[in-house]
Amino acid sequence: MKQKLLSLLILITTFSINAQTLGAGDIAFIGYNTDGVDGWSFITLNDIPAGEQIYFTDQGIVNDNTWQVNSEDHMIYTAPAGGVTCGTIITINDTGTSGVFTIDGPGTIGNASNGTFTLSAGDQMLAYQSASGIPAAPNLATFISGVHGDDGDGTPTCQDPVTGWSLNTGCVTNNGRCAIPPGLTNGVDCISLFPVTGLELDNAKYNGTLTGDINTLRAAINDRNNWIFDDGTPYPIQPANYPVPNVDCSLLSTDDVSLDNNISLFPNPTTSGTITLKNTTQTTLNSLIIMNITGQVMITLDISETVNERTIDVSNLSSGIYLVQITSEGDQVATKKLIIQ
Repeated sequence: MKQKLLSLLILITTFSINAQTLGAGDIAFIGYNTDGVDGWSFITLNDIPAGEQIYFTDQGIVNDNTWQVNSEDHMIYTAPAGGVTCGTIITINDTGTSGVFTIDGPGTIGNASNGTFTLSAGDQMLAYQSASGIPAAPNLATFISGVHGDDGDGTPTCQDPVTGWSLNTGCVTNNGRCAIPPGLTNGVDCISLFPVTGLELDNAKYNGTLTGDINTLRAAINDRNNWIFDDGTPYPIQPANYPVPNVDCSLLSTDDVSLDNNISLFPNPTTSGTITLKNTTQTTLNSLIIMNITGQVMITLDISETVNERTIDVSNLSSGIYLVQITSEGDQVATKKLIIQ
């Protein structure tokens, strides 16, 4: 029993403080304009639950522990009441008025900081989640995707030949520099559009297929060979300017077949007194246990009749951090962190 409690405490203390509803590759950038109207577009490669929030920023990363020292903006996207289905294209453009953006697609976009937004002269767009607002350091965020538009030209040159993003040591810091976000892999769940010095152009658009399973599309979208580029004219990147997506979202990658990667709790953090458990697998669930940070069991539920979603009453729990364990047939275990505010 002591060993089990110790294991649970280790899990609690090693969890980051960030929400984990979405993961790397659950969206992919498919448009990037820096001439005329600055903006970007992305496609969802997973369902986004109602009210889910994703941060977007053009602030670069020096290394895992440090943002670039500038005042670039962080925006926050919020999914609508009905959520967003896998295979949806969303486009966000700057209006030219500080902190004001237009959105073409479901959801809303607003300012999360008072920084400035511009993608000119090479920059990046990063997508991440955070349960505590804009994180003090990149490694406190859960990065979902990223697109990098700088080729590292300058004095000194600043291109990492391995990642295709900026070097995280020995580089002159400026708005266009960005090391690869923690937890992402170039060509897998993020993309450097110009991985070789001298390639940089102002505008880029994914020009490949949007038909296929999520794993095939994720790989195709994050391959720069499937993009087109222009140095003076922005591309039309609204949803209507792409082929109608036909995405098979039922197939899961090897990393996604575990129960832990297919169980989510939302809203998380919560202030409403209830949470929703979502199961995207076909696996039969057995039980749910909620423990406090000392390992004391606070709630035990039989969830064997849960099909896809179940609402759970947590109104008796005080504000704090909790560990949620969900078991299923075959002795699979999903472990989630729950924050109650």
